[in-house]
Amino acid sequence: MFSSATFARNAEFTDTMFARDAGFHYTTFNGEALFHYSTFSKSTWFSDAKFTGDAMFVNTMFTNVASFDNAIFIGDAWFIGTTFNEILSFIRSEFTLGCNLSELNIPHLNLSRIKISYPFNITKCDIKKLEYSFHIGEKICFNKVKTGLAENAARGTFTFENEAGSPLSFLNMDLSKSYFLGADVSKTRFDSCHWILPEGKEKYQRVAEHDSIIEEFNNVKTGGGKKIDDAVEQLKLLRSLYRQLMKNLEDNREYSTAGDFHYREMQLRQMIAEREGRKAESRILRAYHFFADYGESYKKLGWGIVLSLIATIGLVFSVEAIWNYNRYYFACVVPFVDRLTQITKAVLFGIVPSGLQRAVDTTLVELTFVSQLLIFIETFFVVIVGSLFVMAVNRRFRR
Repeated sequence: MFSSATFARNAEFTDTMFARDAGFHYTTFNGEALFHYSTFSKSTWFSDAKFTGDAMFVNTMFTNVASFDNAIFIGDAWFIGTTFNEILSFIRSEFTLGCNLSELNIPHLNLSRIKISYPFNITKCDIKKLEYSFHIGEKICFNKVKTGLAENAARGTFTFENEAGSPLSFLNMDLSKSYFLGADVSKTRFDSCHWILPEGKEKYQRVAEHDSIIEEFNNVKTGGGKKIDDAVEQLKLLRSLYRQLMKNLEDNREYSTAGDFHYREMQLRQMIAEREGRKAESRILRAYHFFADYGESYKKLGWGIVLSLIATIGLVFSVEAIWNYNRYYFACVVPFVDRLTQITKAVLFGIVPSGLQRAVDTTLVELTFVSQLLIFIETFFVVIVGSLFVMAVNRRFRR
């Protein structure tokens, strides 16, 4: 309709009804582009348009496609109270100043390959589907953006293929339907976001891709050929994503979620090791998971320390009762409670650093070599597991 047109001054389309497709391909707006309260009944195309002044789409209704692909916005772009019933597309668009997308319902938004010279803020919008690859320039910030999912929604997902590691920020968002597989999130900030929350037997958060990739791997893992190779590659991509997210979240002081993603990374590492026949690594990781949830369960680690101490005290008590050269005196003359107290002190003070022992007034029994060896092994165990315990507590409660 207005393709390749040039508006030397303000383009006034306030309260205009466009009953047919509206084409503004290659149109140049040298003044303000005013589309307040206008209605576009069919598809609308501002592809390759150039907005020298402000582009004002206040209380505008787009009934069908709204395409601004390859458009250049030199002034501000205002979308306030705007209604979108289909896709809003900004593929390869350029923004010199700000773009205001706030409190809008957008069924489908495409921000792939945009170029921005000023931070691009998307605030309190309800977006059912978002497509994004990478962008050039300043940061894109998603603040309190919802996916707008209904239970029967066919597709309510965010898909990111952030190959160039462009700077993105996600603030106070539900990312349980956001797909980052294959993306570079090294420069992305996640602040007060949550992913798929634990439910049932699950105790750790996971990303949206997790369940489908694990399910596909389990379906083909007994076979061979290209299907299983592809499934393993997907596991490796997912493990890489968790590793990036863990490091990213730690850098941004989101320690608890970083711990969840460390667990998921180790879980995938174990699955890959089992599939590739690395039996020693697989068994170590399996034991690490059983006893400590890969170092993320401070409860398991704490109980492990307590139970190992009790077991060591019991073993040393038995060894001394059987093998000690003075076992008659030890077993028959000394009361049971005193014997148990002496052995407990011998084990605990054998683990406590020697500098702290000098302040303790206690009489230790003379232990056999086997008992001393057991205490040495327990000391080694407590040092390692204790360090993991402190790290797990730090992850879970540090803010």
